[in-house]
Amino acid sequence: MATILRNARAAFAGLLAVLVAGCGGSGGREALPGPVDFDTSFGGSSLGTWIDDELGLPAFRYDGCTAGPCASEPADAFHQLGNGNVTAIAHSRGYVELFSAKTFYRLANRYDEAGRNYGGGFGWVRDGDQAWSTLYEDRPAGAFYERIFGMGYTKKTVEHGGLRVEQYVSSPPGSCVGLR
Repeated sequence: MATILRNARAAFAGLLAVLVAGCGGSGGREALPGPVDFDTSFGGSSLGTWIDDELGLPAFRYDGCTAGPCASEPADAFHQLGNGNVTAIAHSRGYVELFSAKTFYRLANRYDEAGRNYGGGFGWVRDGDQAWSTLYEDRPAGAFYERIFGMGYTKKTVEHGGLRVEQYVSSPPGSCVGLR
């Protein structure tokens, strides 16, 4: 068993060295290509459109029901985030539910308005004598509210009264069991 582990470690170290060398910087090799322009004209719906995000990756800008009959559209659109150890569901209403399967399948912070449990992934803003949250339903009247579902993250932007709040929720790569 020890020989197998030593051989596996040596193979992994060799593979890692090849990957690092192939990602640019040494030996005069060209770096891997960066992001490309994705065709975002296909696949949109009455709920939003595909865009290229700040990293040049495809993302969905959720606008809610903006055109045509929306009876067949879901009342609460969502986006899955996660890595090998954590899974989360980011909802269009602005909250995030953490799914766990460590001991049994469950939502660790299930949204339940009647029980006053509002999930997670949102924040509070105090602006003078006014307080509001980054939940969609709690946004101030007339506020700009944008939701982006990207590759491995969700982003909310709220603008009101000269303030701009950008809030990201993502799952770090690897074995981390939390969200950031």
